[in-house]
Amino acid sequence: MVKRDVSAPHSGKSTKLRQVAEDILKTRGKDSADSAPLMPDDVQRIAHELHVHQVELEAQNEELRRSQLELQMAYAKLADMFDFAPVGYFTLDQKGTILEANLTAALLLGMDRSKLIGRPFTRFIAPESLDAFYLYRRNALAARARHTLVAAMVKATGVPFVANLDSISAPDTSGKAPMLRVTLSDITPLADAERALRVSEEKYRTLIHNVPVVTWTRDSQGVFVFISPNIESVCGFTPEEVLGTDMRFWKRQVHPEDTPRVIHSFMQMLSKGEAADVEYRFRHKRGDWIWLQGRALRRIEESNSVRVDGILIDISERKRAEEQAKEAQRRQAFLEKQAALGQIAAAVAHEINNPLGGIQNAFLLLKKAVPPDHPNAMFVGLVEREIRRMAEIVRQMTMLYRPSAGKRCECDAVTAVKETLQILSSDSRSHGITFRFVTELPELAVRMGEGELRQVIYNLVINALQVSSPGKDIEIGFEHNGDVGRISVTDHGEGIPEDVLPHIFEPFYSRVKRGDQSSMGLGLSVSRSLVEGVGGAIEIQTKPGEGTTFTLVLSCPAK
Repeated sequence: MVKRDVSAPHSGKSTKLRQVAEDILKTRGKDSADSAPLMPDDVQRIAHELHVHQVELEAQNEELRRSQLELQMAYAKLADMFDFAPVGYFTLDQKGTILEANLTAALLLGMDRSKLIGRPFTRFIAPESLDAFYLYRRNALAARARHTLVAAMVKATGVPFVANLDSISAPDTSGKAPMLRVTLSDITPLADAERALRVSEEKYRTLIHNVPVVTWTRDSQGVFVFISPNIESVCGFTPEEVLGTDMRFWKRQVHPEDTPRVIHSFMQMLSKGEAADVEYRFRHKRGDWIWLQGRALRRIEESNSVRVDGILIDISERKRAEEQAKEAQRRQAFLEKQAALGQIAAAVAHEINNPLGGIQNAFLLLKKAVPPDHPNAMFVGLVEREIRRMAEIVRQMTMLYRPSAGKRCECDAVTAVKETLQILSSDSRSHGITFRFVTELPELAVRMGEGELRQVIYNLVINALQVSSPGKDIEIGFEHNGDVGRISVTDHGEGIPEDVLPHIFEPFYSRVKRGDQSSMGLGLSVSRSLVEGVGGAIEIQTKPGEGTTFTLVLSCPAK
């Protein structure tokens, strides 16, 4: 066995350890019962044990040196990771002073790391975020939990940026006073993107709220999942009343005549993917009908579910304009037709009027020659009535074409109406019908010649007498509103059928099938010509089975 020189000098640390061991042995030796002299065999055995123990210690020492080297390498690795991490790391004391910072933190704040240490972190917080940071720091120090803050910050160079701060408290080296470990990330690009998104969303929201177009989205079940707020201004329903409803709600509001067309267009869009574009009538919440133009297109999402996006446009004004244009065209055609017929009728009437005048004169001579007691005297009255009827027809035919002379006359409509009714009182009694004033005015000055107004009232009342049943009233009304006067004549007959209404003012068109002068169908045509000749209008309101009201609308002279 190799003997070691126990007298060899020891290194510093080993010498200290040996001295400590010898002191412990001496202390133990005083009280030990085994302090008797050792036998040679005991010495040999102890020496062997000591040598083995020495080898073990050397192995342990080597292991410790290797562990220390690994720790140093791990520390260097962690230090590199700490310094070159993609986020900034800080350690702050309770007052917010920077105790530690990595290289990324120094780069983010634009200052050398050595100069950062000892500076207050608030030096880099923008004024508008200081209050939020103070509250954030206080809460983070009070509880060992993660706290996050998005704050406006300023680099040492004065460049502003937006940062995300994540913090957690930890005890200091003494284990008593808490510190803050903080990570800092520059989220300026993200903040800019979010700001741009907010601006874009605000623009979109403003657009959705203010354009006269309703936008909507339905899911695969046909349920409304989005509808713009202006649905209320267009259709009267609030978004809350529409959201969550399906096709049945919308179908109930669509005009029955338009429903098949709307459903067909929608189903074509779903099956073929073609854009749907349909115009239809929709019942407004207040109860009346409006015109909508609906456009929709399906959209297949990543999950293969189908959604439908669409818009609604209120086209009621456009439809009214189109109807007015059609009415103007119809009116123009009517006027041209009336003018042509009027010219022909006036020419025919003129040709008939001359021989008719001769017949009237000759008849007067014959009438005087036939004594009342003559067997054929009864035919004298019949011939006289028929001659008067022919004369009235000729007069009405001449009225069909009477170009306005441009002279603006005025008269009291109340007086003209009442005097015309007196003339027709015998006709009303013979029909068993009473005239009744539903509204009265002391006077109503209108811009129309008295003769023309009397003729118009005469025609309207005769028309009402012809369609009224015995025992019914004919109602007369007056209304004065600013510079407009209205005169209404209402009968309680059967009303005017819908298919007849468009033709009611056409010359020679009559809905009365009687053998009197009005069966020629000239009264209403002449009346309309006279009224429109002074810039007025005739309005019609009719209800089947209840009756019809004709209203003259005439301008009133300024007082």
